[in-house]
Amino acid sequence: MILSIILPVYNPGAVLDDCINRLVQSIDEENKQEIEILIIDDGSTDGSVENLDDCISDCFPQLRIIHISHMGVAKARNYGLANALGEYVQFIDVDDVYVGSAVFHKLFPLMKNHEYSVFAGSFSDENNFKYTTSFSGDLDGYTFKNDGIILYRDYQFDYGFHRFIFERDFLIDNKILFPDLIRFQDPPFLVNALYCAEKFYAIKDVIYCYRVHDDIKWDEKKIADCISGIALNVDFSLKKLLPRLYWYSLSRLVRLLYDHLIQPEWQTNKLIIPLVKQFGIAINNGFNDRLLNDEDFCKLSQIIHLYSLNRNSDITIVIPVYNVGKYLRQCLESIVFQTDSLCRTIIVNDGSTDNSQEICEEFLLHFPCMFELINTDNHGLGAARNIGLKKVNTKYVSFLDSDDWLDAYFIKNVSENLEKYNPDLLFTLPKCYDNQKHTVYEWMDHENYISTFCLNENDSSIFTGDKGKLYKLEVNANRKVYRVEFLNELNFTFPEGTKWEDLRPHIQLCHFAGRIVGISNTGMYYRTNLPNQITSRRGAERLDFIDVVEDFLSCINDDYSNNEISEIMSLIIKYSLWMIEMTDVDYIYELIAKLHLLYLNIPQHYYKAYLSSENIKIEDKSIGKGFFCLITGHQYMKLTDYDKRNGLYKYWLLNNGKRKNIVGGALQCIKDSGFKYFLIHAYKKIIFKV
Repeated sequence: MILSIILPVYNPGAVLDDCINRLVQSIDEENKQEIEILIIDDGSTDGSVENLDDCISDCFPQLRIIHISHMGVAKARNYGLANALGEYVQFIDVDDVYVGSAVFHKLFPLMKNHEYSVFAGSFSDENNFKYTTSFSGDLDGYTFKNDGIILYRDYQFDYGFHRFIFERDFLIDNKILFPDLIRFQDPPFLVNALYCAEKFYAIKDVIYCYRVHDDIKWDEKKIADCISGIALNVDFSLKKLLPRLYWYSLSRLVRLLYDHLIQPEWQTNKLIIPLVKQFGIAINNGFNDRLLNDEDFCKLSQIIHLYSLNRNSDITIVIPVYNVGKYLRQCLESIVFQTDSLCRTIIVNDGSTDNSQEICEEFLLHFPCMFELINTDNHGLGAARNIGLKKVNTKYVSFLDSDDWLDAYFIKNVSENLEKYNPDLLFTLPKCYDNQKHTVYEWMDHENYISTFCLNENDSSIFTGDKGKLYKLEVNANRKVYRVEFLNELNFTFPEGTKWEDLRPHIQLCHFAGRIVGISNTGMYYRTNLPNQITSRRGAERLDFIDVVEDFLSCINDDYSNNEISEIMSLIIKYSLWMIEMTDVDYIYELIAKLHLLYLNIPQHYYKAYLSSENIKIEDKSIGKGFFCLITGHQYMKLTDYDKRNGLYKYWLLNNGKRKNIVGGALQCIKDSGFKYFLIHAYKKIIFKV
């Protein structure tokens, strides 16, 4: 037997006879012996199946009825699969119309040869005797334009499982069954089967007609199961990297349940709330290229937002915005789709000239209780942060750049730790996202951060070590959460009118903070490898570094320990070397000249603290010593020579500028750093020619 057509029924009434008659009429006489009609009576009590029992032989020779206790449609279909006699199976519903002619003429020859595990035809629907055979948008996968092989990675559709025919052994061997849900159990089944098969053979002919009816009486169980079924496909799409399926699935939530989920009665339902919240996580971790129209996406956002308002958080997020229309939506959506709490967000539009303001106004319109928008002339990042900071009226504040985005659990994880520790500063552990390669990787100081705070996975702790250790951490201001009263006590503001504005706040706030907490959870996703990113610019912006260093050196007083001073010097030297490497020829002379004056004014005991520190690696200290000698000496302009500098700062290269006196330089290197250190660098010099 080639095909078993499985028909689960529960109190079908008069439609059962009509369904069977239409089904029998569609089967050619020559194929009747190859087809089984298998009715799974799911505990019907209306007598309709018993009436059919009496005239089975008159209806169809291979018609079987199996009676089971009422278990629901999913289990009834699975039971039919387990008991089918055909090599292939197809599932139909009792209130629809089977159109089998094309199946028997086109697909039967291929099915007899077992050429494919899955076959399919096109779909139609009938609504008040009006038939639809052309579909678009999120239903465009209902029909096929041509006969032939289709790869599921190209298809990624989830609806209309009735028009698919599956090899029975393929389903059983791969344990592909219908999930036990009373609504939306068939799309996860179809997706799983098609993904596992990888490809299927489709014909353009319509083989199934769905009768549209609007008599579904949605109750708690049906809504919960429908959400759960959609969530299965969303989760599957993320794991298998299927972006079209991802957006198709999210559109189902809007189309099927929006009118119900916006009703107050479901927003307090303990079963529904966590099911809806999981979509916020999925959206935050999902695909960037949206395949959902604006109206549906706004409805989706509203749904997620309504089910996340358990409480107001104690955090305000300040987001400076300047010409980031390409990335801004993802940034703002990451706040809307948090898993917990309503978070207040102040957006400071810093004189954008692209569509950034329009995007901000759109979010303000849809989520007025979450967003506040301030429009200003362009003053720069530091000034925009300060403008937003003045408007904060919560206990804590955090900052986020508008081309980055928050982890879905940010508010939840941070709020729990703020309540637990009540810190002045809280550090998070971000992730990096390469915008060109579309890959996520660990934050720059991941290992150092974990060891500094003595953290385990999903852990948090109070920092109890020497403050100098904190200065080694990446200075990014967006990785921290700040107690607002603590900032006010210091009359704190970000440096304005300059780049590299995170350096002084990092040193200043870490020094004065009483309780500092580190958590191992992801805070934000930092977008890297962007065109025109500040850290990749090589021009006049590099000169701002001088003002930034002078700014935070002026804040240092006698309260700073020698360990803090040594780490500050290490930070200054590290950034100085980086600035020299990254500055182009048009500005290198000015930069070197200003660095020369800067280092001449650094107090000598800062330099001594740096050289005597046991916390700085000997090779770093040697490079720093050589650099310090050269930048403060009369030959400091040698640093403008790219060829001689060659991108490396070896002691023997920089010490007093005596590059050609190799013997003298080697002896001095041995004296200062040891023979082993000298041998390592001599080896590198010979092998790598550096």
